[in-house]
Amino acid sequence: MTLESGQRLPGLRWSHYQINQLKSGEKYSPLYAGSKILFNHRYDEQEFYEVESDEWLPVWIRTTLPSKTNDADETQSRIKLLRYEMDAVLTAGSPWTPEPLDWLEYPQEKPAEPTAETSPAPEFPPAALVFSQMRGEPLSQAITEWPEDSLMRVRFLTEWLNFLDFLHSRNQCLGAISPDEILVDRSGHFQLLATDRILPISQTEHLRWFFPPDRYPAAYAAPEIQDTQSGFSPACDLYNWACLALLVFGGINLSERSSLVQEPLSSEELKKLTEQLQKLTSRYMAAMKTFAPGRFGQSEQLVVEIWKTAIQDALKLKPQDRPSSVNELRNVPVAGLTVQKMAERVKSWFRPVERRPE
Repeated sequence: MTLESGQRLPGLRWSHYQINQLKSGEKYSPLYAGSKILFNHRYDEQEFYEVESDEWLPVWIRTTLPSKTNDADETQSRIKLLRYEMDAVLTAGSPWTPEPLDWLEYPQEKPAEPTAETSPAPEFPPAALVFSQMRGEPLSQAITEWPEDSLMRVRFLTEWLNFLDFLHSRNQCLGAISPDEILVDRSGHFQLLATDRILPISQTEHLRWFFPPDRYPAAYAAPEIQDTQSGFSPACDLYNWACLALLVFGGINLSERSSLVQEPLSSEELKKLTEQLQKLTSRYMAAMKTFAPGRFGQSEQLVVEIWKTAIQDALKLKPQDRPSSVNELRNVPVAGLTVQKMAERVKSWFRPVERRPE
């Protein structure tokens, strides 16, 4: 069931919602761009009226799909998954996730047959979750406007890694997302749209019926996600992070080439990634030396190797060969050092810089 543009949903507290456009997830958990329409009360005439359209609040509306076989248990399971998404986002309290505004449920009653004098009754989804909407553009588009040595590239990957670390600490994972499912606004804030994929790690295998392989972006998903009989783990998120790093750092768009399973990274692609890392490191380290002269020494090439090794290790095809946690990724050994130790020593990109007290 797909809601049409312009369709309205009854809301709460003197408000209702209008569907503007389907954004993603049509087959499983549709996400729509919409508007929250508020009412004002005209006291002298004792009536309510809609505010002007320029006062409508832009929102995201996530809906559940009714069971194709009218299975009430299946519909309830879908509603529970939507409620889990709401609880996961609320308890996360992260700027990376949109803020839930309203929870709506609609009774699934068989509509009355239309007659010559009546029009068909509108169909509503079993449940809907309304989020605040951040105005921005997809990451896939934003990175085309960033300079090659922009620190926004570094900031995105470090903040995303921190967000994944937070999810894993709560025994949750995402599986995989694409660069089209992350928004970037003009201030450089990021927002995840695929919050419906936040799942408890212990339940991923049992939920595969609701989360089949084609629910995930194939080009950015670890090989085990394509196996309908297996669950997945934080190692999948780290594989996905490395895929995004190839795009953000190296300009390597995995959706425009054969999968890494069929065709590993070529020497030319690795060379391109290394060159881009060197540009970013040179710019970043120069800024760091300006902030605190004499603290870091000559370590640019080592930082490049640390990043490249972390990305390559996270891209290994077998999950047991990949780092199993963000901490392990940060400690990938390079020339006798680790990413985390290097972060302590030179305040590498994996951690923010803090001014030390005099």
